[in-house]
Amino acid sequence: MYKRQHMGKDAARMQRINDFVLEIFHYFATHKYFRKDVFFNALGKDGQWFAECFTKRKKLRNLLGELKKIPFSERGELYDAMKGDALFQQYEGDDTFVFQESRLDPKLLRTAALLTSYLYDEVFVASGFQEDGVLFQYKELKEQLCDANSRFLCPVCLNNYGTLMALGQIDHFFPKMKYPALTFRPENLTLICVLCNEGIGKGTENPMDGTDLTELYLPYVRGAEGEMDIVVQADGESGHTVKLLPGNSDPKTERRIHNDDRIFRLTSRWNGQVDCSIERSMDYAREMNTAAEVESFLEEESLAKRKDAGRFPDKLVEAACLEYLSGAGKKVFLQAWEMDRRDRGKML
Repeated sequence: MYKRQHMGKDAARMQRINDFVLEIFHYFATHKYFRKDVFFNALGKDGQWFAECFTKRKKLRNLLGELKKIPFSERGELYDAMKGDALFQQYEGDDTFVFQESRLDPKLLRTAALLTSYLYDEVFVASGFQEDGVLFQYKELKEQLCDANSRFLCPVCLNNYGTLMALGQIDHFFPKMKYPALTFRPENLTLICVLCNEGIGKGTENPMDGTDLTELYLPYVRGAEGEMDIVVQADGESGHTVKLLPGNSDPKTERRIHNDDRIFRLTSRWNGQVDCSIERSMDYAREMNTAAEVESFLEEESLAKRKDAGRFPDKLVEAACLEYLSGAGKKVFLQAWEMDRRDRGKML
């Protein structure tokens, strides 16, 4: 998470939806037997709307039925864990904090996660969640996150897109199948590009594997900007490689950078961008007649890209590449240019 994010204007509505979902688990934690009328009354003024969902959606009835099958004492344990974990951001500076859900029986956690994931994917994303008599929909949350942040720049990988509204996805930083209490928690929802969210990006990677909250770049608490330097260095095997270096002496910074790379696979993805940048530079260099011209071009481009990167973070990787080509990588680049020039001469 290179850039720290800002919440949408209606984050409080998402919080109330989170509280509504938590109230479902509270009912089962405090009522040994399930009675529909008592259950929907316990959900307050939006209970009637949820009763209509219950009537229309067989899968919802089945998932609530699975929750009902959990032994009564374990339901209380589940609710207490979810209620405590929902406050995770308050402990962002506590290296002893542990998500209580991670200590639950996996079967118990899966039952909760299947229900909360269904409510998110099949209710909220598909049609919207009612709060105070008004439907709040996924597309509204996405639009608000666009308004509060950049509509174009992925805050993780710094790729510039036509619009994140169309090409981005709302990511659960802590995956909803592992942390059901955070499924609707606004602090856990951030808009990133599809590549960061799926496929070569984080997928279902658990940010907490082998670490703690203080060693993570949390979406709304801290980003890597100002702490992490993106550089390109010479590498004996591939010629060059992207390195993510701490910009200060705090050991936590180094761990955060390591975890960010583990979660989003940034160095391997940015290596690909560097390859493309070198190819573009070589295309320009082919139009030049002397090594001195090429050197001058690399130096000028390096200064220009670094200046651009000060205003446009999507230029940072390219700027790091040009700094490498005008410095430690210059000799190799010039050798490649000379070889290319000779090969083209033989073809003429």
